[in-house]
Amino acid sequence: MGIKSVLRSVGAKLLPPSVILNGKRTIFMTGLYMNMLRESNPTRDTLEECNRRLGLADDTNTLKLPAVLGEVIWKGEEAEFESVNKAMSCGDIEGVCRKVMSITPAWLRYSTEPSVMKHDIEVVALSVSARRATV
Repeated sequence: MGIKSVLRSVGAKLLPPSVILNGKRTIFMTGLYMNMLRESNPTRDTLEECNRRLGLADDTNTLKLPAVLGEVIWKGEEAEFESVNKAMSCGDIEGVCRKVMSITPAWLRYSTEPSVMKHDIEVVALSVSARRATV
């Protein structure tokens, strides 16, 4: 049984739906941020900046696990993230959203309303662009 299967089965049995949805959103946004930055082993400063830009957690330390899980979830999608980053550098936010949604596993989706995740992808993309502009 892979980690994805374990997350699906354990999470569904032990956690209330609101915690699951918020947890999925935190994993999704943190993992997406790190993958777009190509950060496979984020430092505390990177996690703090991610949290400051995205406002995901009261304690930055809680983003360590979502960052690792994001790497596992999108393992093997490096070429797709290159495509996402190219679309982002061209300002094609619609293209970024389409590409990200196409490589996001169904079990990680935390809303049935596409505009909710699209908005979060846009927030992550703009945060990554702002970080790149300052580095």
